[in-house]
Amino acid sequence: MNRRAFFTNRMAALLIAASLILTAGAALAAKFTNSDANLSKVVLNVSNMSCSGCISTIKGALAGYTGIKDILVDISGGKAEVYFNREELKDVSEIEKAITDSGYPARIMKTLTPEDLRNERDMAASKAEYYIASVSGYDIARADFTKELNAARQRVRKAYGDGILETAQGRTLDNRLKAQVASRLIDEGILLQEIKKSGYELNEDKLNSELEKHIKNSGK
Repeated sequence: MNRRAFFTNRMAALLIAASLILTAGAALAAKFTNSDANLSKVVLNVSNMSCSGCISTIKGALAGYTGIKDILVDISGGKAEVYFNREELKDVSEIEKAITDSGYPARIMKTLTPEDLRNERDMAASKAEYYIASVSGYDIARADFTKELNAARQRVRKAYGDGILETAQGRTLDNRLKAQVASRLIDEGILLQEIKKSGYELNEDKLNSELEKHIKNSGK
């Protein structure tokens, strides 16, 4: 497989994974509030994961444990996050052992206390003011999203008239533009991470300059 094909296939898989993780994280933020006084989280490094079947196996291995509230598995990042009630599940090494015994060697990276989780949620709320998403450590700035969205809106107004986005049909179109812009930025973040992992170096100034040209001149 050539390098271009590798990036294309890998990027598609990671985009799906990133979208699922972001969606799950948003759901957890709503589900678990500060009233969960005993809610804790253990983060594990997990090896040998390759598909959705791995997620099902890991969740099945933990199904019989009292106190586990939710499980997030990031295949691309080789990581699992398990939310649990620390009063009901005293020994987190049991989680590590259960995942390992299911065929996926696991190692505890860190454990977050209820206070740590509250701080994490507060930080996530603050971060959301400046970023629309994070892909494997690459933060996608809200400012970039706004800039590219405004450029896309300007192209639409130029093609169809200034008032197009104020109509009912235009508002639907605007929502599609937002989704397309977010998708492109996530694609870009994933590709940059893949390039970095492959050992290539990119000149950030040149990259930003080319991105500005792309936003200005292209509707793609």
